[in-house]
Amino acid sequence: QERYENAKAPDMDNIIKPILDALTGPDGVLIDDCQVQTIGSHWIDWTKREHQINIFIKFLPDDYVTKKNLVFVNLGHNLFMPMDSSIPKKLVKSILDHFKKMFELRERAFQNSGDYYQAKMFMPIQRIFHKSRINESFRCMEISDFLEELKD
Repeated sequence: QERYENAKAPDMDNIIKPILDALTGPDGVLIDDCQVQTIGSHWIDWTKREHQINIFIKFLPDDYVTKKNLVFVNLGHNLFMPMDSSIPKKLVKSILDHFKKMFELRERAFQNSGDYYQAKMFMPIQRIFHKSRINESFRCMEISDFLEELKD
C-alpha cells in the first residue's frame, strides 16, 4: 500500500538512475553508464519496512580496463580510447597507429555500407568513449601530448 497508493513513492527509473550514477566515474566500477547493456529490476513486497537492493554486475574480461594509470586519448571526433600510461612509449605508438588504422577502416566501411554495426567490427574490443561520456575527473589528452609525456 505504501508504494502503490502513495504519491511520494519513487518510480523504478528514479531509483535506478542514482544507483547507476553512483557506480560510475573515477571511484566507481564503470567509466560511464553507457557501458550498461542490460538492466533488470523489479519490486518485491517485503513484510519488513527495511528496503533491500542487490546489484549484480557481469562484464566481459576483454572489455575491462584498470583505472590505475588510466588516460583517455583523443582519436579524433571527440572519441577517446582508454590507455594505460605506464605502457612503454614504443608500444603505445604502435597501439595508437593500429587504432588510427582501424578507425579509418571503420569510417570507410560505414561510408560504403551505411551499417554502423558492420563497420564497428573494424574496431578493437576495447570500447571508445565520446568526450561527453567521460567524467571530468578522468584525465583526457591529445595523442601528441600523451606521447610526449611518456618515457622512452
